[in-house]
Amino acid sequence: MTDILPVNEQKKLKWKLKDGTLKDFNELTNEELKLFRNIAKTKVDVYYRNYEFFSEMLNQLDDEVVDRLALAEEAVKQLQVLNAE
Repeated sequence: MTDILPVNEQKKLKWKLKDGTLKDFNELTNEELKLFRNIAKTKVDVYYRNYEFFSEMLNQLDDEVVDRLALAEEAVKQLQVLNAE
């Protein structure tokens, strides 16, 4: 049984075909190489587009939480002043 290494520890990556077999890049035909490169590029593009979208969404949510906390703190201060009077 062969040990399975995480992708980031692999020295030489292989392409996984639909039937589950692995093929070294140097064994790919020119057409396969072109096709698989385009598939990989598309997947990376989609990943980074989604990453940027969700990263921006999280930043905006964080900003909204900070804004609401500031409003709540100000309201508490005003209530404390009113209560002290």
